[in-house]
Amino acid sequence: GAVNNTQDNLEEVDTAGFTGSEVGSFVKSQCDIMEEASRYIENAKVEYDSVTDYYEDIQRIENAPEDIKLKLMYAADRVDNLSVDRRIFKSPENKLSNKVYRMMESYEEDFPEALVKLRHDEEDYNTVLKNVRMIKGERSMYRIEANDLVKKQLRIKKYSVLMLALLVGVFVIFLLISAASPDDEHIGMFITVVILALTLSLGLFAYLKSTERKVYVTEVKLNKATALLNKYKIKYVNAANVLDYQYNKYNVKSAYELEQKYQAYIEMKEEQKKMLEVTGNLTSAEADLMHILGRLGVIDTHVWIAQVKAILNPKEMVEVRHNLSVRRQKLRKQIEYNENRIEDAKNNIKNITRNNPAYAKDAMEILEKYLPKL
Repeated sequence: GAVNNTQDNLEEVDTAGFTGSEVGSFVKSQCDIMEEASRYIENAKVEYDSVTDYYEDIQRIENAPEDIKLKLMYAADRVDNLSVDRRIFKSPENKLSNKVYRMMESYEEDFPEALVKLRHDEEDYNTVLKNVRMIKGERSMYRIEANDLVKKQLRIKKYSVLMLALLVGVFVIFLLISAASPDDEHIGMFITVVILALTLSLGLFAYLKSTERKVYVTEVKLNKATALLNKYKIKYVNAANVLDYQYNKYNVKSAYELEQKYQAYIEMKEEQKKMLEVTGNLTSAEADLMHILGRLGVIDTHVWIAQVKAILNPKEMVEVRHNLSVRRQKLRKQIEYNENRIEDAKNNIKNITRNNPAYAKDAMEILEKYLPKL
């Protein structure tokens, strides 16, 4: 199905109580984030340049001098008419429409690597999504554990108050008995009760300290889980955006659908080869069209064979331009998102060194190791 690429907000990590190793680990995680984000930016920019070249080719075609434009329209019309001879896949056994076939043809050089990459991207997305859900589950468990421990602390404190009140009550009763009966026979019982009460109080105090330690450990685990969750949320958004772009590019909803289309395309192309043996005129017409496009300075002339109708019909060209605009917008969004993640990671490193000045030198050493990669 369609990818949910909602950019989930990252959550703040409280790094104030981190130890030296935890500071180092956190700084390394932020460097990993910057390195990964830089890679996504670089890949997106390469694709963006390709889309921009495509966009500029449209302008070259639309702004062609009148004499060349007439030749271009004639060549395009000839290619379009001769293409009818190749449309044997309109018979019932052929599964692809003309539009889908042309789309697969325009990306032919990408296959089968494109299919392998899409499967890999889907696996990445599902793995990251599974990890996000698992970490969220662990964090929820830590939160429940922390709440239970806090409630336990309150109960222990309540019992301590009751013990103190009981001790005071025993003392008052002893004073009253001593005033009424000066004999020393009650002293032993009083001392026994006091010792029992003190022993119980010390036990409660030790239990309270143990519970407080567990609360601290649980809070540290909760912060670590939050830091890890933030890292995987970034991976999730990037994996979702990359997958969404691939689905949009090939107009599919899964790698399985693309595989089916690719297999059908390969079978249909074999049939087309037989047809091309009879209709060599189409090859000649396509060569003429690409030659004219080359004279106009068009960078990728071959792709227009698959979109010859856009040359003949302004409405088709508007659709091509719109699709390119959508692709550029998605790429800009990817670049902007990852630039923001790099900025966030830099700020996180500044904050943790400010909050933990004792480990600032160690943090800078880790950062310097990563700088050549960024």
